[in-house]
Amino acid sequence: MKPLKLKFDAASVGLEMAIAIVLGWLVGSWVDGELGSAPWGMVFFLLCGVAAGFKGLIRVHRQVQADARRRERAQMRDDRSDARWSEARWPS
Repeated sequence: MKPLKLKFDAASVGLEMAIAIVLGWLVGSWVDGELGSAPWGMVFFLLCGVAAGFKGLIRVHRQVQADARRRERAQMRDDRSDARWSEARWPS
């Protein structure tokens, strides 16, 4: 994943979480108004919003971890190739 996109994804987690919670609250309030089931619709959809927010947080966390592992493996490959080149060029 491109580093800049990864940074924007990580920075937007808070906004994504807040939007999911607010949407859950709004949908729950609407359902309660339509069905007269207060406060259970709001509680249910609010919890769904919280779960959706955490799902987004976990998704971004996994992407950041995968990117860090890819970068680490690439760095290790570069280090090994540098060591092989220097050994071939100047044997001990």
